[in-house]
Amino acid sequence: MAVLRDRENQNRYIEYEFISHIPGDYEGSQLLLKYFTDSNLIREQKIGWTNLTIKHFIEMLKTFPNEADDGYFSHFEKHLEIKWMHEEQTDLYLIILMDIGTLFTLKASKEDMQIFGAQFEDELNNFL
Repeated sequence: MAVLRDRENQNRYIEYEFISHIPGDYEGSQLLLKYFTDSNLIREQKIGWTNLTIKHFIEMLKTFPNEADDGYFSHFEKHLEIKWMHEEQTDLYLIILMDIGTLFTLKASKEDMQIFGAQFEDELNNFL
């Protein structure tokens, strides 16, 4: 399971877990996305992404913050877009996850995001 924790509140985090995967760029995977606040599950959402979207997501995370993304990750799937802003004072990023009417925020370092990307990639590779 890939987990990204808030730097200011470790009990606020998101988890990604693969449920299914069909190999091939134009095939896809089903994932379970969970949002936690104070270690309590506040939302659980199944999402379906093509493997091309998953590859782009992993690349965005592993190279975070990539200037080409300009603080925004979007795609043609209906679930989950991400925005981020850098806080000079703390050297952390405010991460805003937007998923069909739900906004969830947390603060993470560049390294946290890159580690999250590596975890996400490991989850995919271990699922195969």
